[in-house]
Amino acid sequence: MSSSLIADPAKILSLIEELCDIPYTEVQRRLNRYVQNATNAKLVFLISILVESEEMVIHVIGEEILDRELRFLIPNNVLYEAVINKTSLVLSVAKLDEELLRYINRITDATPQSLLTIPIQHPFKHYTVLLVCLVDYTDGDEARHACTEIVQECFRFCLGYLLSSLRCYEETRVKQQCQNLLAVSRKLFTHLGDFPDLLREIMAEVRKLTNAERCSLFLLDPDQQDLVAKVFDGISTDETVNEMRIPIGQGIAGHVATTGKLLNIRDAYNHPLFYRGIDEATGFKTRNILCFPIRDEKGIVGVAQLCNKINGLYFDAFDEQIATAFSIYCGISIMHSIVYKKMQDAQARNKLSNEIMMYHMKVEESAVQALLNCRDDHNIKDFNKFHFSPRSVPYKHMPCYTIKMFTDLSFLKYWRIKMPTLA
Repeated sequence: MSSSLIADPAKILSLIEELCDIPYTEVQRRLNRYVQNATNAKLVFLISILVESEEMVIHVIGEEILDRELRFLIPNNVLYEAVINKTSLVLSVAKLDEELLRYINRITDATPQSLLTIPIQHPFKHYTVLLVCLVDYTDGDEARHACTEIVQECFRFCLGYLLSSLRCYEETRVKQQCQNLLAVSRKLFTHLGDFPDLLREIMAEVRKLTNAERCSLFLLDPDQQDLVAKVFDGISTDETVNEMRIPIGQGIAGHVATTGKLLNIRDAYNHPLFYRGIDEATGFKTRNILCFPIRDEKGIVGVAQLCNKINGLYFDAFDEQIATAFSIYCGISIMHSIVYKKMQDAQARNKLSNEIMMYHMKVEESAVQALLNCRDDHNIKDFNKFHFSPRSVPYKHMPCYTIKMFTDLSFLKYWRIKMPTLA
């Protein structure tokens, strides 16, 4: 950045004073206003560069705080050149991302033409941390140079405030994201006893977290090497269509199941992997897709597919982060639910076998009474002698002699056994 004298120290000091102890979005609004007035640009907005995640983030355009932040991957963006080369970039506004362009057109109430993008470097780490974008600035080399000097002078003093507030904003966002995921995980673990209900709950929660219109869950059938769709948009397929199967190598879900990598598709029908069979079967029109794998400790157990971003043109990098984190809870809850179901089945089989065994061991009441009322004297010679052979006891009298043994040895009294129970 330039180290020349400040053009108007009073304005810079006044701006710095305004930036103290205010939220990150308000910091951006005031910086936008200052740069716009100083350069006579039609509109100004800032793009924060997150180096670790390789993202560009926009929270405020002009004076408007966006209801949903815009996130773009740096390598896939038209402004990539300005970030890497660290030099100002002039291009047509029409080349910007479609969703960003929609916001700009609405705010300016006209069709903007030119865009000047000025990169701001970190003062010590020497990489681009911010892009300052001027829409419909005064054209010409001299005017462009003047705008660049104004912007660089501004952020020579204000960049620290912006980066500090951005760091605080990102930490708050991540904290809230973690709290949301923990709340969801608690809800999921209350549905482990009912597997279909768990799947419906998973779909409802991930749809809510990413603002998706529809969601489908495909479970891997390892024996048939198919992906089986059990739930569509939180509704069991038994209520609408029959179970749907997709070969593991077919379509977007099959590709994700095979590669194990998340896939974010902005235009579904123009993507070579898109399988139209599901749309034809359900009557649903898919615009964009975010598909991610679900794993347990042994590998991939399924695939979740989100369709149609509600409050945006497509799913962004933030949605990808949420989906990746959420997939871990999905895998754990699905695995535990399957194990829990197997335990329930084993317990039910054990209970049934015990009931069957007890049923066949049960003695009729009439037989018990006949044994208790037996009139035989049960006095075989030498019964209490060591050399006595039990085989000499008639088979039909064996229960009676067993009772006689318990009585003579005082087991009934010692163990408090009731005579009908022993019989």
